[in-house]
Amino acid sequence: MIGGQLNSFNHVTKIKNIIFTFSAFKSPKRKIWRQRVITWAFRDPFKLLMNEQSQQLMRTLISTAFALWGNALDGYLDFQDVSHLISNSENVAKPSDVDIDILFARGSHGDKEAFDGKGNMVAHSSYPPDGILHLDADEDWSFDGSHGVDLRYVCFFCSLI
Repeated sequence: MIGGQLNSFNHVTKIKNIIFTFSAFKSPKRKIWRQRVITWAFRDPFKLLMNEQSQQLMRTLISTAFALWGNALDGYLDFQDVSHLISNSENVAKPSDVDIDILFARGSHGDKEAFDGKGNMVAHSSYPPDGILHLDADEDWSFDGSHGVDLRYVCFFCSLI
């Protein structure tokens, strides 16, 4: 489950083109980050990752996804992990002191988009200032794409918020 290169998004060599393509769809009322430093935290309120090694691997994977976007933006946005400062309680409500809250959830979990169990919707995210990235805990996830849904790509594309 742990194999694979976290930074091996070889087919995404022109990330700037992707970002500019997405920006072409922006409306004048678009929601954007108003600050350059964006804090994020990964929490596991349902204790789905069995050990600290898996939790650390998840934070590394998320950090890599944000680093790819940060590099594509020539460092304009600085994504900082503040996971160690955030409580890992069973409360799924977004902590007020983090810009992007990332967690695994199941079914109806307190926002407008309930998960559907295994298959179909695997994740959802929201624009600023809401800043969430929720992953369906019922999916078969993989850190390296060897089986199940590849967390690297889901985190990469959902972190586009």
